[in-house]
Amino acid sequence: STSGDRLYPINLPSFRLFVLSVLLNHVAKTLASGRPSCSRM
Repeated sequence: STSGDRLYPINLPSFRLFVLSVLLNHVAKTLASGRPSCSRM
């Protein structure tokens, strides 16, 4: 039921929060990698 729960609430705000958390995690990993362009900003 976990996979179904992920596919069902696409229009719910929780889905946006999930996407935001993933994007923030990706940005955190990018900064941790040490990209000079992002680090300087």
